[in-house]
Formats: sequence, structure tokens, C-alpha cells
Amino acid sequence: PPMPYTLQVAAYLKPEHADRYLKLLKQQAIDAYVITAHGNDKTWYQVRIAHFPDKATARTYGNSLKAKGIIDDFYVAREPKP
Repeated sequence: PPMPYTLQVAAYLKPEHADRYLKLLKQQAIDAYVITAHGNDKTWYQVRIAHFPDKATARTYGNSLKAKGIIDDFYVAREPKP
């Protein structure tokens, strides 16, 4: 994909927690979404932000959100290929 990178800003075991955080981000006009991931017999609800063409662009945006206090932390993730 042309924009294969994203920021993962949280992961929850309960979907309602992910939805609550998603709503807070969207209230601040942030392009956020939730995906599910499976591991260790658990389902994780990962909150991710936007799509970026490269890691450097994603990292810059993540650092700006962190500096503004909008997110606590993040890591750059690569979207799975469709």
C-alpha cells in the first residue's frame, strides 16, 4: 500500500476501552481507528492513528502528538498487507 505505516497508541483487552480512547482522539480531529489482533489466546483491540508513507513521517507526527499531551506514547507499526 502507498501508506503502509501507522502509529499504534494503545492496546486493550476490552473493546469498550479501545472505543472510549478512539472517541477521545476523534474529538480532537485525529484520524484514529481500532483493529483487532490475536496472540497468546487473547484478542487485543489496538488503537492506531493515521497512515504514513514512511517511518520517519509517522515518528514525527507521533512525537508532535506526544509533545502536545494528546497521547502518552506510540510506536510505528506496519499495516498488514491486504
